[in-house]
Amino acid sequence: MTTKNSDSALFLFTVRFPFGDGEQFLCEEVVHLSRAFDHVFIQPMFGVRGCRQLPHNCTVCEPLWTNETGKSGKKTFYLKALINPLVWWRSMLESAYAASSGEWHPSVFAKIFMWAAYSAALERSVSVTTAINWKKGPRVAYSYWGHTPAMARKMLNHAGVPIAVRFHRTDLYLDANAKNGRWIGYAKYMPWFRDMTRQTDLLIFISEDGRRYFEKTWASSKSGQGKFHISRLGTKDIGSNPSKLADEFVVASCSRVAPIKQVEKIAAFVRELNKLLPVSLHWHHFGGRSVDLPEVSAEVNLLKSENIPVTFWGHVDHQSLIEFYTRNHVDLFVNFSSSEGVPVSIMEALSFDIPVVATNVGGTSEAVVSGISGLLIDAQEPDDPESLAARVVEALEIGGMLGRSEPKKYWHRRFDADRNYIELAQMLREIAA
Repeated sequence: MTTKNSDSALFLFTVRFPFGDGEQFLCEEVVHLSRAFDHVFIQPMFGVRGCRQLPHNCTVCEPLWTNETGKSGKKTFYLKALINPLVWWRSMLESAYAASSGEWHPSVFAKIFMWAAYSAALERSVSVTTAINWKKGPRVAYSYWGHTPAMARKMLNHAGVPIAVRFHRTDLYLDANAKNGRWIGYAKYMPWFRDMTRQTDLLIFISEDGRRYFEKTWASSKSGQGKFHISRLGTKDIGSNPSKLADEFVVASCSRVAPIKQVEKIAAFVRELNKLLPVSLHWHHFGGRSVDLPEVSAEVNLLKSENIPVTFWGHVDHQSLIEFYTRNHVDLFVNFSSSEGVPVSIMEALSFDIPVVATNVGGTSEAVVSGISGLLIDAQEPDDPESLAARVVEALEIGGMLGRSEPKKYWHRRFDADRNYIELAQMLREIAA
């Protein structure tokens, strides 16, 4: 049971939560935050249709721009930025620094300008003004992401408002959004990150890998080391996967169909695995397409030509995915991403006691431990699906890495949402006080 401070306030900065269906992890987290603070003010960067249900003490502030008809849209937002001298001044100063650091690229300026636009708009927002003027009790500003939602931190810092910033993947790793061609520099620069440690009271990482990466990349001195904390994401305990009934081996995967997710390599692996198993195999993939990938279609067509059952569910809501796990036995969950933070899709599979085979990238090794929660493989192993399939079959045998793993027990120790978010709320209360 958490104890609230007297008339305490949390100012939560998001990308679009509670609008739309993104930032799903926040749905459970905000429940615990609302129990720890008397008031929770939520400031999304932009708004879309459909505001999710929130605890009674949560107030949603006006988004910086919205897609709703008759409201200030994205184009209007950037047009205002184009005539704002402060946005240009900050952009030019940061661009000069980037150039002096050897990081100059046309796309770098575009990114800097975008961040400067959000910074200027946030500083004029009702949420930041309220946070600065809050005199009723303890207060804290909490940016759920390390990029643009955290861009008001300089003003908040100068006003004496305690600040916490959380880091995941695309808001931390420089190569997480790497693009091909002339715009590759777009994701290779994080404006004003060098000041992050100095301007914040608490830096929160969802993995040890993320913390180490930040320390190596931006923490130039050890003076801020005490500000670094690990607070893992988590999922609810919905139950366990049902017992196996059919004489069938079921493989599941869950991600958008994009180059970084390497779904075509999952398809190739499934094809080879089917050759080695004594029973038929059925592959279920959850997640829609972000781009058209002919290599994925080609591999899936090969599976279908060999009469291997494949079900591409496309984009499904979270409840539908959970219902699938509760009603259908799954033997193996697979993730072959080339870049990750700590995948929530893996956490959910573990919570249903489903062993996981995943590539060792980002913080995945903190969720998948060979012989404990599944089988962790090198990032290059999916390039040889035949050898990988043979290794997985061996691991599935009694005493093998997958055969002796206990995913649910590992999930309880590391990714239980209730425990993790209660601890996070406690950290935020402490710096608010």
